[in-house]
Amino acid sequence: MAIIFAYSIQSIFKGMQDKLKSANLVPRIKAYFIFDEWISITLYSDVTSHSKTTVMKKTFAVLSICCVVATITAYTGDGHVNSKIAFQDSVEADKAKHVAAVMEMIKGKEKMPVDSVFKNLKLFKGMPAENLIRIMDKGWSRALGVSCGHCHNVTDWASDEKTQKETTRAMAKMNGRINNELLKEVPGLKSTNPIINCTTCHRGQVKPALNLEGK
Repeated sequence: MAIIFAYSIQSIFKGMQDKLKSANLVPRIKAYFIFDEWISITLYSDVTSHSKTTVMKKTFAVLSICCVVATITAYTGDGHVNSKIAFQDSVEADKAKHVAAVMEMIKGKEKMPVDSVFKNLKLFKGMPAENLIRIMDKGWSRALGVSCGHCHNVTDWASDEKTQKETTRAMAKMNGRINNELLKEVPGLKSTNPIINCTTCHRGQVKPALNLEGK
């Protein structure tokens, strides 16, 4: 019976380790592995010496500690998710503020050619001014998970002081070349008009991923 108790505790603990691995919580995993070794030494050493009373006491103690650790893990895990959601909400709120300000600034000119409304425009010339705002708001910013200030000086929209703006222009041209030239040369694609966009690579992150996270 003592051996069963000891084995059960270690099995539960290993399950917690696997859960932490899937959540990429490496620092906690290291601590848990150290704790796991302690379980092996303390419980099994007493099992082999047939000290059932000692094993039962230590089993209860380990169960209590596991409950505490599991509670902390669950709390901090939810906290990580909640902080990510809070960050996304703050980005959306900041962006909404700037979009409203720009729309107010161009009020009455929304249908005019965008290059007659905004200065230093090098892309999207000729389209209605309001369409540019939609592209920035619903397309590019969401694709990278950023607000307007990532590329723009929000007190001087025409400024090129941020290098991200020129990078975006270059990548927009790259996007166009891929869609208009390169994809047409790829054999076997099911779509007759295949396209990619910013989201294809960025997936809501400024830096596109180079590999997949472990499952």
